[in-house]
Amino acid sequence: MRSLRFLAGTAAVAVLVAMSPAAPVRAAETAAAPGAGPRLLGTLSAADITRHDRTGKADAVESTATVAAGTTCASTAARSKERALGAVTSCTRLTPKVQTKRVALAADPCDIGESGYWIYTRSGSCFKDFEGEYWLLDAQGRIIGTADFLVSGSMTLSPGRATFTENLTVTVTDTDRQVLALNIAMDAACSGSCSMADANPWDGMVTLVEGASASGSVTYAASPSAGAQTNIQTSYHMYVVALGAIPIQPNYNWSNPWNVRCDNSLAVSGTTGCVYADVRAQLVLPLSQYRAAAATYAFAQIYLIDHWGAEDSPLRRQADSGIAGSNRRATCETPLDPFIPFDDSVVVDDSCDEYPFAATQQGGTTGSFCADIVALQEDDGLWYFYEARADKPVNFNEPCVRGHVPLGENEAAGGKVGSLPQSERIIDNEAYTVAIT
Repeated sequence: MRSLRFLAGTAAVAVLVAMSPAAPVRAAETAAAPGAGPRLLGTLSAADITRHDRTGKADAVESTATVAAGTTCASTAARSKERALGAVTSCTRLTPKVQTKRVALAADPCDIGESGYWIYTRSGSCFKDFEGEYWLLDAQGRIIGTADFLVSGSMTLSPGRATFTENLTVTVTDTDRQVLALNIAMDAACSGSCSMADANPWDGMVTLVEGASASGSVTYAASPSAGAQTNIQTSYHMYVVALGAIPIQPNYNWSNPWNVRCDNSLAVSGTTGCVYADVRAQLVLPLSQYRAAAATYAFAQIYLIDHWGAEDSPLRRQADSGIAGSNRRATCETPLDPFIPFDDSVVVDDSCDEYPFAATQQGGTTGSFCADIVALQEDDGLWYFYEARADKPVNFNEPCVRGHVPLGENEAAGGKVGSLPQSERIIDNEAYTVAIT
């Protein structure tokens, strides 16, 4: 049971919450009456988290990256089947949309992608159903035969491997009496410190009638030097001709608008891995799992002036464990203002949980400048934030927070923070956001 002295005035707090439906409540200007118990700083519910979300977790965000559409025409070969049909020119056009979309969180970008768009997550990408057209022109420039096709590709990156794979598919969707089928070949390439054992998703030309598809995969291998990174751009070449014709050169070439970043031992010592670094990493901490720790970080995001971890105020990784240790000591163990734990009647196995995290560039503020708070969940399901010390009033302009958090919850959240560089391939000083869900 919590200290009755600490929770004195809880009934009055409940009345305050009931009178203020626009929670979370911020009681910055409300001083506690003498003997009324600790000062209430605010409250938090699941609805508040959604309403005050600053991490920019929109399902899709348009990017300025573009993929150029293009048309390629060439003369048909003498004595070719196309020439026998009266066609002196064959043309191919691929028409992707001109905008790229970024998706922050998704297992497979192709599951949520729209046709005609590039879709990205940090660990993969998808270009979905790029529309292609093939047509034949006679000597007077009239169209005498057409066929349509779709091109798609799905790439999967690994934060712990130097290789990554892309599945490529072409489907013929429409033909006519002059173009009964298409012969299609395809290959891929990559720039930077990258190589490919086989650039072709399938061998040679495949003949595709209406409704038929060709699929296969290509594998890219990154080879950045130890302690370095490489930016890899993938590109693609297609050969499309009518049945029986022979391609001379690719009809269409295009490139991935965003680079894949692969590093060797920058994010995780002794390993190589790859991500789309343009998609910012995100640390997701469910309130139901990390409880008082997650609530403490939410308090800092919602109430404190810097709202660290938000999209416009991201944290940056501090990869030096020695500096991270010094940061924690400066915040939680400073002789100027050491953290004073509560007894078990208030917080069981109390510990100092600092935010911003010690393993960030923003961590390490001397604890005397931090807001000391305690987050307690009450029977109504709300989290109540209280001022932990009457001699150290919270003014909401503090650059950091020291939360009174049960040690187990503190360590669980710390473990999640510690594993993020490996799971998301975050290098030193790289920005990431924190989402409390």
